[in-house]
Amino acid sequence: TWLLPPYDAGCDDYGALADACAPAGFAPRVSPHRIGDLGVLCDLIAQGVGVSLAQGAARAREGVVMRRFTGDPLLGRHLLAVHRDSPLFGARPLLLDLVRAAFEARCVTPG
Repeated sequence: TWLLPPYDAGCDDYGALADACAPAGFAPRVSPHRIGDLGVLCDLIAQGVGVSLAQGAARAREGVVMRRFTGDPLLGRHLLAVHRDSPLFGARPLLLDLVRAAFEARCVTPG
């Protein structure tokens, strides 16, 4: 059983999961319960209740095994919001470059 986060109107987790599973020839069985707390989610996974998707930069916890999908079957999005009155507003391009570089440095898979 797949465990998914709470529904977000801007993100179709089930649709993305179904699209990723379709080429392998199956439709995912998804729990009707949405889990919003990472600790609870990891506890449920460690107890064998189900499996879940995680960010590429996520770290495994005791009792939880992380596996990467092969290929690039899922798309993700990240939003960076800065209030126009913030001192960071004028530095948005630099801030975005720094966030992107940090993400890429953390998520590079050794060849």
